Order: sequence, then C-alpha cells, then structure tokens
Amino acid sequence: YGAAVVATEGVIYTHLAAKTDNVPMLSILVEVGSSVDEREGNGDTIIHIAASRGRVHMLEKILQHTSLLDERNARGSTPLLCAMRNGHLAFAKALIKRGASIYSSNLKCTTPLHHAMRRGYLEIVDMCEVGAVDQLGRTPLHYAARGGYVQAAIRLLRNGHNVNAEDLRGRTQTWHALNREHYQMFRIMVDEGGTLSTPGPDGGSLLHCVSMAGHEDAVRRLVERGDSVHLTNELGRTALHLAAVRGHRGTVDYLLKCGSDASAKDLEGNMPIHLATLGGHMATVSCLLD
Repeated sequence: YGAAVVATEGVIYTHLAAKTDNVPMLSILVEVGSSVDEREGNGDTIIHIAASRGRVHMLEKILQHTSLLDERNARGSTPLLCAMRNGHLAFAKALIKRGASIYSSNLKCTTPLHHAMRRGYLEIVDMCEVGAVDQLGRTPLHYAARGGYVQAAIRLLRNGHNVNAEDLRGRTQTWHALNREHYQMFRIMVDEGGTLSTPGPDGGSLLHCVSMAGHEDAVRRLVERGDSVHLTNELGRTALHLAAVRGHRGTVDYLLKCGSDASAKDLEGNMPIHLATLGGHMATVSCLLD
C-alpha cells in the first residue's frame, strides 16, 4: 500500500502534500511507509517543493524525516535558493536558522545571498557572518559591490564587514564596484576607506578611478594625501583625461587647480580637451579652455 501511494502514474504524493501545504496528508503518507527522499525529474526534493511555494508549516514536519537541507536539484539550486528566488522570506529564514548555507551557488553561480540583496531582504543580510567567504574567497560585501546593492552594502558595512577584504584573485569590493561600473557603490566603498589592491581599468590608480567617477571629495582627499595628478595609466592618460572624457567639470576644475597639465597627451595624442569635445561635454571644454 505504501509503495502504491508513493508513485501512482508518476505522482509523488509526499510532494503533492507539500505543494498543497497538507501536513496531515504528509503525516499519513509517512506512517504508511512513503519516503520523503524521492526526487522529481528535475531533481527537486520535497524541501525544494515546499521552499518554492513558501510552505513554512510543512518544513518542521519534513525535517523530522529527512536531512536533505542543502541538496541541489538539476539546476544546482538548493531549497534556500528556491525560497529566496521566489520571495519566500519566512521560509528562507527558517532554513537558515536550521543551518542552510546562504553561499551555496547554482550552475549559474547565483547564491541565495544574491536574491536576498536583489530583493532588499536586509534581515537575511544581517545573518551574514563577518569574515565568511565562499569558494571564490568573496565576502557578502563583495556580492553587494558586484551587484550594486547599495542598501545591502551599507548594512554590511554597519555590521562590521571589512571594506578591503580581498577575494582569491586579490580583488577588493572597491575593485568589483568599479569593474561593474556601479559608481554610487564605488563612491561608498571609497568613502569607507576602500582601496583597489589591484590596478583598475587600463591599469589606473585609485585617483584615476575616482576622477573617472567624478567623486570630487575622494579626488580631493587623495590629492591632499599626496597622490600624483601627473601619473598616467596604460593608455597614457592622467586623472584629468579621465575626468574630461566623462564630462565631470567640477573634478576637472579641481585637478587643474592642483597643477594637472591640460596639454598632456595620451598614447593616441589626445589632450583632455579633445576627449571632452568628443564626448560632447561643452561645459568641461570651456573649463579646460579657461
């Protein structure tokens, strides 16, 4: 009788109970010998089923009979990732409290933490352990920086996460924010004391990067601490070139006052005014002419 209940016409009745949030039905099925460790064709376990639908009431009963908390389906997704992807915060919190990993990635390298940050679930962000890293050496703050999740980053910084932690490739959160062109995030990292640790785009220094982002306060702080305004990147461009190409007039004005050479040419012979003109930044062109 138990075996017939488990798989009649391809139906896994314990999974059906989870889909319908029918705890009494699941109890009866288990009592007559049905297994809770069966899998769907896509690799989903009963916890995947419950997680995808947010069936919190089912979880306690399920965990009395199985320990498949971090099992992956055919897409590499754990139950926690399924819960987060579908926006079931209560179920996700219940899984995490029972030991589910927020760092387990699927075949697309997406983790539950990505979805938590994307949805603004700061309660999940608060559960991130300070100093915790994944298999790539990335901290939760790395993921916030890479994804441009500003509120999550602010919360993580407030909770004491290291702004200059390096992943296995030696890249800090500041580097990732800049590489993904999340300039608001980049400014936050710099304001918190973030550094690059490895060169920025085109081998640029931190001064090159903040100039390109138009972060005048950061430019000012770096110049005041002694960073050279004459240093060039791999393209032969100074910080002034990069501020000009983006049309950051205020940054251009400040760099000129600090002695930047408006006539300096990059490896292609372009002066800052040429780059500003090509970008259509006429206010910056006027500033360079003055």
